[in-house]
Amino acid sequence: MIKIVDELYANAVTHSGKFHADDIFSTVLLEYVLGDVYVYRTYETKEKDDGKIYYDIGGGKFDHHHIQNNKKRDENILYASFGLLWMEYGKDIIKKYYNKDINYIFNYIDNILVKGIDAIDNGVFYDFKLYNILDISSIISLFNPFYDEVIDNDIKFIEACSIAKIIFDRILKKAICMAKSKNIIDKKIEESHDHMLILDEYIPYKEHILSSKNKKASDIYFVIYKSNRKGYMINTLPKSIDDNTLRKKLKKEWAGLRGSQFSLVSGITDGIFCHKNLFVCATLSKKSAIKIVHKALND
Repeated sequence: MIKIVDELYANAVTHSGKFHADDIFSTVLLEYVLGDVYVYRTYETKEKDDGKIYYDIGGGKFDHHHIQNNKKRDENILYASFGLLWMEYGKDIIKKYYNKDINYIFNYIDNILVKGIDAIDNGVFYDFKLYNILDISSIISLFNPFYDEVIDNDIKFIEACSIAKIIFDRILKKAICMAKSKNIIDKKIEESHDHMLILDEYIPYKEHILSSKNKKASDIYFVIYKSNRKGYMINTLPKSIDDNTLRKKLKKEWAGLRGSQFSLVSGITDGIFCHKNLFVCATLSKKSAIKIVHKALND
């Protein structure tokens, strides 16, 4: 539970007025640490030795505004309050839910969530104009009262926290899922052959293959897995995380074909479809999926 309270009853203190993703996600993180977060929001204060956690205000270890607090990541991105709190409490939070691969999960969450929020709060802005994408910081900012709204800022603060809690919870679960799947994919990479990796069911694989240090990973062109719709998917892989050029395309004469037409042209009996951009196709059986890969490799 997160509740706004007077100073006397608070166990956490942050700034009042306009809020940002930094202080909102910091508050959500503290819920995982404290259980119930009783927040005192104030315009100005100095951190006291009173058992309360001061963040984004007060001049203490979790306030990134004062000049002495200039900690940076290796890529030169300054920590904001969210990042400072994540450094302090992140691994303990993770251990409550999964007691393996702690460093992997910690860094995964830092990379896909914390680092970006820290960067934007410290004045590093990304260019999302091409597709008019709203980043997480922009979405949280939407919960601040607009100039023509008469509404208590604290009410909107709690609303923003409720959204951030859903996001953080899903990212934590995803990070644990990614840690589990990495262990599986690492073994599957070692078992891979004929430029293909075969899975009995879909699990996250792309990021693990592209970041693997196993030399066999760069030799995988196709991944086959059982679809949660029907049949088997045959997916291509890009050359690297930074290069989306496909390692090997499906055969150009299959582009856009479906059902019996795809089956006839590809020489199998149970084709489902082939994407017009030649990066994915599907068959009803694993046997046909493997045959499709062999045909594509011989193109």
